[in-house]
Amino acid sequence: MVNNRLHQFLTIVDTGSLKRASEILNVSPAALSKSMKQFEEELGFEVLRSEGRGLAITTKGQEVAKRARPLHEALALLPNQIQSDLENQSVGDRELRIGSFEVFTTYFLGPLFESIGNPSKILLRELSPGKLEEGLLENEIDVGITYIPIPRNGIEYKRVSKIGMKVAGLKTFVNAEFDELPFAVPVQPVVGAPNRIQGLDGWPDDRIKRNIQFRVELMESALSLCRNGHAVAYLPEFIMELHNSTMTSRYHLVSLNAPRVSGTQDIFIVTRKGEAEDSMIKKIARSLRKIGS
Repeated sequence: MVNNRLHQFLTIVDTGSLKRASEILNVSPAALSKSMKQFEEELGFEVLRSEGRGLAITTKGQEVAKRARPLHEALALLPNQIQSDLENQSVGDRELRIGSFEVFTTYFLGPLFESIGNPSKILLRELSPGKLEEGLLENEIDVGITYIPIPRNGIEYKRVSKIGMKVAGLKTFVNAEFDELPFAVPVQPVVGAPNRIQGLDGWPDDRIKRNIQFRVELMESALSLCRNGHAVAYLPEFIMELHNSTMTSRYHLVSLNAPRVSGTQDIFIVTRKGEAEDSMIKKIARSLRKIGS
């Protein structure tokens, strides 16, 4: 309604006459006058004033016309632009928008593109658990990948695989006691996980305490500390394997002793509730099955 009244007001400004504007808008002068009174009530100030037998635009009204005209014109074009964009955009040309965190947005990209091919446009968003679900609900991404689901109304999770998790470090830590291992852990907390996971690496902090020596923003920082012998980290097995495949043997990470840790995480494809699973999402799921079990 506000935009309709703005259109009426701009027509009065352009014609300089309420009577001529009413003829163009195909409404009676009385109805147009009433609509302008409502417009002024919504704005909180007058945009028209009586002048002789006609109307004049107030100073504030002139400012409204100046500032609002570009917005009004853009809004008028918006529906046709959106419809045209959708009609002209083939499925193959549409941007694939994926949201996940560093585990799946670094070393996993190679296996991912082997399965999905090479779409012409890809948006890869770094989104932590919780933010990922918000990104889907706000239509910022089309699909998410996670192993720490944070339930939200309107979100669906599909378990597609299971990955092994290991405490990883250099061979120099093989004989060390667990309590002595210097862990590098994600600094970003996880809030709202049903399984009470507190950190992005999925460690069961509520059950098993560990010697935390380093807190890092990036998994790559933890990997650097690990391969240089300063720390150990709780990592997916496939990350260890892909990391080792790019490094000389002196920097290879091995599995270390970690008592009472289950050592697996379910991987989920995350989508908006009720959305059909298209071919691209099926390919993403296939690539995740290849790295898991």
